[in-house]
Amino acid sequence: MATVSFNVLKRLEQLLFYGLFIAIPFQIRSILYYPGWRFNEWQSVALWGTDVILVSLLGLWLIYSIRTRTVSLIGINSYKEPGFWLLVFLVLAAVSMKAAPLQYLAWYSWVRLVEFILFFFYIKYYATQKFEFSRAALALIAGGFFQGVLAMTQFSLQRHIGFHWFGEGILNPLTPGTAVFYNFA
Repeated sequence: MATVSFNVLKRLEQLLFYGLFIAIPFQIRSILYYPGWRFNEWQSVALWGTDVILVSLLGLWLIYSIRTRTVSLIGINSYKEPGFWLLVFLVLAAVSMKAAPLQYLAWYSWVRLVEFILFFFYIKYYATQKFEFSRAALALIAGGFFQGVLAMTQFSLQRHIGFHWFGEGILNPLTPGTAVFYNFA
């Protein structure tokens, strides 16, 4: 079985890292589960596009760490480190799940919490040495700019523009909860 070179992994990691910052403003998701017949945002379980990118990044980090033998538990060897307190918070969150009325939602939220704590470790102890902050900021600005253009276009047309695969909701002046501006002149 052929092994993937470090250069390919490095390029893929760069693409995913900056792609994550471009994707942050978007709400691309797939609803996996919601109870009952009527959709409720706060009781649903969804797979977000940014989650897929983030888990892929964390996987590449793990592969790189195993290949270079640099796997360590940085930041949890002292109570003065933020990583220690994040892990304490994670344990307390796990204990509090016992009292949750919707166990599936508690587990989903806890797994997402683990994901973002791992992202903290990834940024603090790995990405800051490997990637340029200015490029990440530009990627975030580019995603926000595109989102802003999309919003201004929706506003001027007073409807959705067909980017459902970008997480755009179905909007028109007759949709309940949609702001409508009338011209009385």
